[in-house]
Amino acid sequence: MREMEWTAEQARAITAAGDVLLSANAGTGKTTTIVGKILWHLGLDVGVQRESGEPLAPCPTPCSLERIAAITFTEKGAYDLKRKLRTEIEASEQAEALRWEIDRASVGTIHAFCAELLRDHALRLGIDPTFRVLDEREARVRQDELIRDVIYEALERRDAGAADLVRRFRLYGWGRGSSTIDQVRRVLREIRWRARAYEAWAEGGELDLDRLRRIAEAAREPDASRAEPEPDDPSLEVAATLYRLAYASLGRWLAWLEEENVRDFDSLILDVRRLLTRPETRT
Repeated sequence: MREMEWTAEQARAITAAGDVLLSANAGTGKTTTIVGKILWHLGLDVGVQRESGEPLAPCPTPCSLERIAAITFTEKGAYDLKRKLRTEIEASEQAEALRWEIDRASVGTIHAFCAELLRDHALRLGIDPTFRVLDEREARVRQDELIRDVIYEALERRDAGAADLVRRFRLYGWGRGSSTIDQVRRVLREIRWRARAYEAWAEGGELDLDRLRRIAEAAREPDASRAEPEPDDPSLEVAATLYRLAYASLGRWLAWLEEENVRDFDSLILDVRRLLTRPETRT
């Protein structure tokens, strides 16, 4: 990339020492800029600034490829990025030394990166590093089956809230995304990702409806045209049932993942977050 001419924005992004947010439309050179950023971190000559013709300042603290992670949204994006990186390294003055390290660089999707970290640190987390990653379709089918069973069991117990949900949304939505199973799945994912937030509103598998009523009452704007405010109880009962079913489904889902030694995409990210935010890791 020694002959590359960069815009002022690209040059600032490549040589920035801290965090950088680079926003651009498709086809404007984001991948090329990322490759330039990686090469700059490797201590290579990456070209000049277009307006001034001056070479970009070299990286003050070059590093090796194994210390670089380049995260993409798709596997195709990862393939394109790694292919372009390999091409540029082969054309550089350090090709002989670096070509053998390219495959050690973490260039891939966020899920692939997280899976790699989990396997590298499996002993710290107490997990089996031979786990298999479920593809999105397989995870969706298996999770829907599990949620369906939880709903069936609730109906067999004559759970009035579950019966009301099925009457409202039907059990299956046939692709419309609004069935009872769809609704429960959304809440399952919500409480999985925001477990701490729900600790203030729930205990065990039940929402604290009295607390939620107080929150709703405090947030309600007065309406002079109505003598009495509309009660929120019907909506709260629906929320309570969804939470109860989602909480039970989540427990079974996590147990099934553990028993089968598999991870879904959410598990990969959440387990890595748990690894990186532990007190012993931060220190």
